[in-house]
Amino acid sequence: MTDRKTVHTRYVIRELIRRAARYRAALNFAIAASALVALTGFATLAMLKPIVEVVFDQPRGAGNGMLDFLLAPVYQTIEYFVRWNRLGTLAVVCVLFFLISALRCLFRFTQVYVTQWIGNRVILDLQRDLYDKITGYNAAYYARRPIGGLLSYFTADIRLIGVNIFNSFSQLLLDPFQIVVLVIGLLLIHWPLTLIYALVIPLLIFTVRYFARKNRRASREAQDVVARIGAFLQDHFRLIRVVQAYGMQDAQRSVFHRETEDNFLALLRKARAVAMSSPINELIGVAAVCVILLLGGWVIFVQQSMPASDFVVFLGGLVSLYQPLRRIERTIQEMQHGFAAAERVFEAMEENAELPEPAAPVKLAGLRDAIEFDGVSFSYDGERPVLAGVSFTARRGEQVALVGPSGAGKTTLVNLIPRFYDPTSGAIRFDGVDLREMSLTGLRSLIAFVPQDQAVFAGSIWNNITCGQSDVDEDRVAEAARAAYAHEFIMDLPHGYQTVIGDEEGGALSGGQCQRVAIARAFFRDAPVLILDEATSALDSESERRIKASLEKLLRGRTAFIIAHRLSTILQADRILVMDEGRVVDSGRHLELLQRCALYQRLYRLQFEDQASAAAPS
Repeated sequence: MTDRKTVHTRYVIRELIRRAARYRAALNFAIAASALVALTGFATLAMLKPIVEVVFDQPRGAGNGMLDFLLAPVYQTIEYFVRWNRLGTLAVVCVLFFLISALRCLFRFTQVYVTQWIGNRVILDLQRDLYDKITGYNAAYYARRPIGGLLSYFTADIRLIGVNIFNSFSQLLLDPFQIVVLVIGLLLIHWPLTLIYALVIPLLIFTVRYFARKNRRASREAQDVVARIGAFLQDHFRLIRVVQAYGMQDAQRSVFHRETEDNFLALLRKARAVAMSSPINELIGVAAVCVILLLGGWVIFVQQSMPASDFVVFLGGLVSLYQPLRRIERTIQEMQHGFAAAERVFEAMEENAELPEPAAPVKLAGLRDAIEFDGVSFSYDGERPVLAGVSFTARRGEQVALVGPSGAGKTTLVNLIPRFYDPTSGAIRFDGVDLREMSLTGLRSLIAFVPQDQAVFAGSIWNNITCGQSDVDEDRVAEAARAAYAHEFIMDLPHGYQTVIGDEEGGALSGGQCQRVAIARAFFRDAPVLILDEATSALDSESERRIKASLEKLLRGRTAFIIAHRLSTILQADRILVMDEGRVVDSGRHLELLQRCALYQRLYRLQFEDQASAAAPS
């Protein structure tokens, strides 16, 4: 069982910041560029004051000493040129204004590019970490989750994190600097009016947080529904022939319509939160500006403590301040969908579903003596036992066959050998060493496994047989393919071993061919322990007959566990374990079991009758 951790947005933000901080040099560069963008932006705004007062010869007034002090070099430069030509001075000011704006554009380009680089790098790291983490989870994790739901982590969720969070990263990094610089500038111009305007900021923050929570909740619901839709569609199209054969289209259509309706309602709740937030904040901002206009008029005309030029710059600063405040509100709303997706991704990464690795693993070069099952029990859900007190020993080089009715626990038993799961109780030992004392990599390097499913990957047949190994001897690959009776059909394909399975040039293999590629992989592995889980289930009788000799050669000298419904494939096994309801009810060779085991007799008789019926003329 897994111990799932609930992840909240605060954790998501902290984790994303931690990941971005890995690229500290680039982040510091982006921060510096953001600060320069904000400073040059305020510089162009502040230049309005000397332009209005000197070039257009407006009353200067007392003004603000600190702001005048900072602008003193600009005043002196403009006053110097005004003596010669007022229009020429305006041209010089325009050139200066343009140069400052050009610098601001350069800093802005740098800031956007670097922050996009950081964001894309974090997404890349997140994709890789998620893949590395999930692929290390035990088989029980995958048994409880549809493949479509897992795929949604890497497709929909990761994409939304990139689009809704990191695409806004540059603006989110810049706007706080702009707000700070503008607030400082407004305080220098007239601090009482600035403080009055600041009273609306807590109200803006409250509304942003209120609607952000609603947005995030609706976004999370929508993401969960999208994952369910993905899982549904994958199963639907994978089993489309079953759906059509049994006339399930209407039932499947109802499920799909219901899920898409749930998604629509969740997105509607998200849209409602976004639609309400912006107008409310805009009304608050307009009301605040109106108050400032009235108070500014009172300060200028009644108190006469502030020159009109200062108030022009002040109003320009307020307008400029309102834009980043609005953008932050809008950005936060847009990021909620990304946060909801990030919560799902980090919850997947925080699953406690990994098989524990020993601190000091025991290393075994091979199997010298035996594999021992000692009172092994197992349950998927902790309640209903699938295996109960299984004990036996498989000696080195012994072929152990497992037979029994469906649900007897055969596949579960062999899945414990490579530690896809750990026993609920009891122990499995390699040469006296508990599997849990070995590293997973070391243990699995001793095992070749051929499952009953068509276990081939998208890619070339060569990579499927070699498992992606490089510098592999071609003769060794061909020898493994011949042993699995696969070399002939492989060479008939357009590109031989380099044919990509599923491509348009003949790479679509039959079920039997796919299974023979998987068997060739086991030959290539050349491991001391072999697991065949219905390995010949997809082969026709002729193919099965022709690789039988090769299998016998492969099995020689190896410890093998063989699951087969066709009893004809295990007649020569050294020992046959007869399983029923998670227990080993008898064991022995074929003839011994035919004489004394009622369950084995029944299985043999049923198979014999099925074969006789199939062979009878129609």
